[in-house]
Amino acid sequence: MKTDSKKNTDYNSDVTKEDLDILNQKNIHKDGGADEQLRDRQKDVDFTGKDLDVPTGEKTNEQTTGLKDEENKLYSQGGSRNNNLDEQNGEL
Repeated sequence: MKTDSKKNTDYNSDVTKEDLDILNQKNIHKDGGADEQLRDRQKDVDFTGKDLDVPTGEKTNEQTTGLKDEENKLYSQGGSRNNNLDEQNGEL
């Protein structure tokens, strides 16, 4: 049986022009958050992060401090193929 009954809804279930505009915008959400600030910004955003202090593959500056970088360098020789590194009865 087919009935034509309309439901009372508090919102417009039809797709509006504003909805279509929002759907066409890539990576921008219409929730009033940070995306609005990105869209309305005055200057271009620098996404390169040149001023961030992050570890890289470059050599550490060991000469200025005289200390070795034990946190970022591999000093341990243990691993799945080399488990018997502890001294047992004076032998390795």
